[in-house]
Amino acid sequence: MDIPSFPDDRELDIIQQKYPSNPQKPQMIINKGPIGDGQVPIEDGLLEPLDYEYPDVPMLPEVWNDNNGIPQNNKWAGPLEPIELDPKLEAKRKQNKKDAAKCLQKKKDQHSKNKKKAEDLKTAVESRKSANQFWENQLSFAVENVFIPCLGNNNLNPDEVYGFQQNLESQKDFIAQEIQKEMEIDGKLAEVAEKLQVVNEELAIAQYNKDNKKVMAVQLKLDERTFESRLTRKKQKQETIFYEHKAILFEYEIKHQDRLSIFLNRYWNHFYPTLWNILSNHPPPIVLDHAQRTGTTEQLFQLRELLFNPG
Repeated sequence: MDIPSFPDDRELDIIQQKYPSNPQKPQMIINKGPIGDGQVPIEDGLLEPLDYEYPDVPMLPEVWNDNNGIPQNNKWAGPLEPIELDPKLEAKRKQNKKDAAKCLQKKKDQHSKNKKKAEDLKTAVESRKSANQFWENQLSFAVENVFIPCLGNNNLNPDEVYGFQQNLESQKDFIAQEIQKEMEIDGKLAEVAEKLQVVNEELAIAQYNKDNKKVMAVQLKLDERTFESRLTRKKQKQETIFYEHKAILFEYEIKHQDRLSIFLNRYWNHFYPTLWNILSNHPPPIVLDHAQRTGTTEQLFQLRELLFNPG
């Protein structure tokens, strides 16, 4: 590559004539003397600006946030105007919200309904159990403390008297087996029992997630409060199914107690005439002596009161 040579003196004079000095533009100074250290000697005295320096330009006043005086549209910086939603989308949103609230209320109502039904049936079961236990106690007391001491003095069959307790237990077992067989073929009961098992497992998972919500929130990328609300909903669902299941079981228990009541009523009606004859006037000495020895005198007179003043 050829390196261009520096212009000689004659060429420089031609260049300066062609491009005279302009005080408004910087001018390249050609130093024809020997090259020194780059420092230009300045004589003593006042400093004067060189002819190639820029003139002083006055500073403009500072103006902030005016976009340097350029007109601009600042509508975006003003208050936001409300966005008008599509009427159909807005109506659908409101309907979805209404449906969600309705669904939630329906679940709450079902929970309350199932709970009340189970509680009412439980009360009915306890009432029947109490009544049956009362009549069973009266029959057992009459057999042990009235009929057995008086055997031979009435028309009672000894086998029937001595076999009463065994017959009672056998009949109770028979009724229980009947109820159990009916429960085993009950499709509704099996369905609800399966639902209860599933929801119990789901509840256990929800409880675990809630107890470990900090870790699970990171793993599943969810808010920690999500696990608390899920647990609340799962508890409500579990209780709803639990009460439904208990209600079915209570209904079978009512059947059990009703059938036992029929059996006890038959025995009472069968023994009633004989009890009336024995205790009509006053307990016979043999019965009264037995009651005094066994400490059951009060119960004896309660039985007599039941016979003659059942109200």
